Amino acid sequence: MTSAPYTEDPETNRLFFRKLNALAHELYDEKLIATDDPDFSLPVVSIGMTGDYEVAVEEDATMVRVGTAIFENRNYNL
Repeated sequence: MTSAPYTEDPETNRLFFRKLNALAHELYDEKLIATDDPDFSLPVVSIGMTGDYEVAVEEDATMVRVGTAIFENRNYNL
């Protein structure tokens, strides 16, 4: 799982997503990432959030956090 830096241009996070995905697959291939499901042949790669989910999906994310898209921006002035 990673949270890339906040940016106005989601494309700038592509490199972070690509590198994490490659690392996850490398660790998975080396059996350093455990899985409880022998039929599941991919590691879980949790990358991307509401602002950059499209890039994350293009970089093979298997999980994306989209809370802001569902619940809108947080109000930190409470």
